Amino acid sequence: MTLRDLTSKNHDLAERTPFMRLYQAKAITEKEYQDYLTQMVLIYGALEPAAEKAGILAELPGIARLPNMRKDLAEMNEKLGVVSGISYATLTYYNYIVSLTDRDKIMAHVYVRYAGDMFGGQMLKSISPGEGRWYDFGDNLPKLRQKIRELSTVNLADEANVAFELSINVVKSLI
Repeated sequence: MTLRDLTSKNHDLAERTPFMRLYQAKAITEKEYQDYLTQMVLIYGALEPAAEKAGILAELPGIARLPNMRKDLAEMNEKLGVVSGISYATLTYYNYIVSLTDRDKIMAHVYVRYAGDMFGGQMLKSISPGEGRWYDFGDNLPKLRQKIRELSTVNLADEANVAFELSINVVKSLI
């Protein structure tokens, strides 16, 4: 079995949340996209420093999304003239990530978030209401996909399922 096999139930649940179904159907509003981006900026704002401290970002050069996410969010904030709030589910996920010190647990969250960005995110990029810089990996994409596969071993399954559950709670809080 692979990590993908061991997390497939939660992966499917995440894809089937009302928000993600609307997103995939090009039916989210700019405000809903802005709300989503706001939540993700906070989550990645916890995950990237944790992954950097654990040495994971050094093994995945070019994977950091936060700078581009912030540009996307600034674009939406300026366009809409308002900012979004943070949901309780997002604060819960943020606090959970900040509490992690175990490299494998952090890697499990990297797997869930960044593999999603590198695979499904490529489709979302083309239908995002904004510029979609968040999903732009440039020429690094094939190498990063291969490297994340190498680092994503089955021992991460339990924590990856926790990451999926926390992520599902965040998108459920949006609609």
